[in-house]
Amino acid sequence: MLFGADSVLADGSIINKVGTYLLALAARDHDVPFYTCCESFKFDFSARVENKLEEMDAGELRAPIVPGLTARNQYFDATPPKLITGWITEQGVQHEF
Repeated sequence: MLFGADSVLADGSIINKVGTYLLALAARDHDVPFYTCCESFKFDFSARVENKLEEMDAGELRAPIVPGLTARNQYFDATPPKLITGWITEQGVQHEF
């Protein structure tokens, strides 16, 4: 599998659209390599996962009101480096972080 990344953090985690993490888990479960591909300027070694996960107004979802539940509208998730086979940039492929 080949995915883009909105950001690559210092530990090799990638921040990308919600669902990327689940697809990386599925790839690992089926022994499919999982590569991320992005420009090197997207490497952000000063950020932490908590600072990079954008959440928008839940009202955008137009979710029904259900007592005891809170709707959340997350745009991004974090995929840990243990699920990533390699990072591809204009400088080549990196297999370790």
